[in-house]
Amino acid sequence: MTWSGVSGKPSTADARLLNDALLDLALPRTDAGVAVQWAVMVPVWIVALVWAPRLSAEARRLVIGLVSVNLAWFVVRMLH
Repeated sequence: MTWSGVSGKPSTADARLLNDALLDLALPRTDAGVAVQWAVMVPVWIVALVWAPRLSAEARRLVIGLVSVNLAWFVVRMLH
């Protein structure tokens, strides 16, 4: 990424652009953005849940908890 500032430091506009991009990743503005996130994460969730029974009980709870939190976050974004 190149900065618009001459001094080599990011300008306020660059920081705002980066902030907007990160916010759009966290809370997509369009339904298409949410659909892409679901298409990417569903296979990851399936692999994690298939792999979880092979882990210790503590690790299994961690994996299932992360999948649950991620799924809840996706549902909130769909309502957004």
